[in-house]
Amino acid sequence: MKKIFSVVLVFLLSALLLLSCAKQESFNAKVLSVTGSAAEVCSLDENNEERVNDLYTFTIPEGETLKEGDLITVYFTGDIMESYPAQINVIKTEKLK
Repeated sequence: MKKIFSVVLVFLLSALLLLSCAKQESFNAKVLSVTGSAAEVCSLDENNEERVNDLYTFTIPEGETLKEGDLITVYFTGDIMESYPAQINVIKTEKLK
């Protein structure tokens, strides 16, 4: 019984550790263009002004719709592919109010 409890405890602690290590980053952005399921955005500074040199492209998450001019928060995995514009793996987006 103690052995089973120990195995279950180790499994649960391992799962908790993996979940806590999952990266998620975010930034505010303006949608510059939408082509099919892809979007190109530029990041916004703290005053919601465009940073025209910070361009990103990504696939729009399933079930979400974006249009040119939308101000959004982009949640992504934290990985940035070094291309121009940079490519990111987006988890979700939320429209800013």
